[in-house]
Amino acid sequence: EIEFSTSVPPLGGSMALSPRSGISLTTTFVLEAEGWTVPVDALPLSYRFFTLDIAGSGVKSTLRTVASLTLKTTLPAGNKEDSDRLDVGVAVSDAYGASSERVTSANVQDSLGSGAAALEQLRLLLLSGVDGDLGEH
Repeated sequence: EIEFSTSVPPLGGSMALSPRSGISLTTTFVLEAEGWTVPVDALPLSYRFFTLDIAGSGVKSTLRTVASLTLKTTLPAGNKEDSDRLDVGVAVSDAYGASSERVTSANVQDSLGSGAAALEQLRLLLLSGVDGDLGEH
């Protein structure tokens, strides 16, 4: 007789994100996986925080896999064509590899802006260098 058992994936959890909007590679976002439960023999849990590809392909880019419920990190820019929306998620896995996911979204503006605004930022940055430390000596 052959016996085998299956693991029930982590249940009941959620994904929290704060703040809900910010600037790419500048704003520190706090991602938190809360309320996940598994049988005691399925501990410990691991948390893989990720972003979803903005093109909607379903491709996930891992931010970090950690043993704690919380990750503090910067995020890449969201989809300009969708109000800077960036989908952020967590995959919670138990000791047997069973996992569940939750996804939420943030609005993350590109840190450089775009078009004329980005060129103006660059121009001002260069001018500040000329008037400051990079002036004639």
